[in-house]
Amino acid sequence: AAEPSAALKAVAEAAKKELDSPLDAQALLAKVTAVPVAQSNIVAITATETSPEAAKEIADAFAAQVVATRTQGLHEQIERQLPVLEKQLSSAGSTTLGEESIASQIAQLQLLASGPTPDMRVQTVATLPAAPASPRPALSVVAGIIAGAILGTVAAFAAQALDPRLRREAQLRRLYRLP
Repeated sequence: AAEPSAALKAVAEAAKKELDSPLDAQALLAKVTAVPVAQSNIVAITATETSPEAAKEIADAFAAQVVATRTQGLHEQIERQLPVLEKQLSSAGSTTLGEESIASQIAQLQLLASGPTPDMRVQTVATLPAAPASPRPALSVVAGIIAGAILGTVAAFAAQALDPRLRREAQLRRLYRLP
């Protein structure tokens, strides 16, 4: 298994705090999968837990924390960039086209800093599953019957092939070349 990225670890830690979970972040992360939906920009987050309610809580917490972590990263970048732009604006002497452009950039960054990241949001919260994902008794029984039949057949052929006893006169003649 590949080692999760630092961003993924940060999301898992934040979800652990939100859930007030006794599990460590790595164990919590092992309960979650995220897969893209078809050819869209939508990601489905699925959680596995002993109860449907707990699975829903984990999936919702991870979704919320992904957005929150992404928003925090965006705000940190804006906080680093704003002083640089403000310094450029204050050092510009007269009102020029460049100064208006810098002021426009500052206004846009301040607007972005006041809200969540615009490129990611939770579309829908998790729904409670109607039935458990595992174990699936019917599937387990069918798989057991098929596996038992296959193993039984293989064992019967192996027993027949490995049996050293002679059962027919033809076997005796062939093996010992007796008249």
